[in-house]
Amino acid sequence: MEFVLYERSEHFDYFDTELDGALAFQFGDQLARARIVLSGRSYEQIENGLDSLHWLLGQGGQRFMAEIRGGEHGEAVFMNRAKALSRLIPVFDLKGQTGFPRATWPDYFALLALASVGEELYYEGQSWEEIHGSALVSELDLHEEQQRHDWRRWGTAMEALEAVCYAAYLDTQRQRGGRGKQAAMRPFDELRRRLLTHYDAQMAGGRRSDRGAAKRLYQLFQDEVDGVLTTDDPVHQIAKWIGRHRRQSQA
Repeated sequence: MEFVLYERSEHFDYFDTELDGALAFQFGDQLARARIVLSGRSYEQIENGLDSLHWLLGQGGQRFMAEIRGGEHGEAVFMNRAKALSRLIPVFDLKGQTGFPRATWPDYFALLALASVGEELYYEGQSWEEIHGSALVSELDLHEEQQRHDWRRWGTAMEALEAVCYAAYLDTQRQRGGRGKQAAMRPFDELRRRLLTHYDAQMAGGRRSDRGAAKRLYQLFQDEVDGVLTTDDPVHQIAKWIGRHRRQSQA
């Protein structure tokens, strides 16, 4: 199975095209959410990003198919381009792309959703002859074609929905991850700064060893230390801070 981008409608504007009718119902939310992620991008950047996405899908598709052949997904798995693209997240570094600068994985999943809408609009504009190379000859042909049309459209809509869900999830993880690390590190950093400031003011240059100074600091700030440090030997941790700080000060 090949994972690529397909032809998009030449009338599809990445930022301004409005959907109506069934297309609005099936693709409207995905299109709006993709545009939010990609706001601030130029048309040239979108085009460059889509070119990169086309290549990435091929790479991700190879990994996905290798997983399937290896039995990692059991006997049945729903395959689509969003899943293929997700296989690259742990292994591809997106930095340094000049044509699509500051690229992130949410950007690429939003691009996939955007491309899906353009592809659907292209398909909607094709006649039976253009799609199949022959004239519609019977009501049975029409019925079967309508079924294929409905299945394909819903499949594309679900793929676009999965893509924007990936984008939202990854963006949330990125933001929470950054803030979470800062929130986790702030009390630790503030405690260290407070203890070393007191050490510099009251103990530096004295006769106490690092361990001795650490014991005294722990006595003075025990409640604060116990509220932040989870180690069984907080004095040892404080002594390490003092030793490192003293060496840096002497360097």
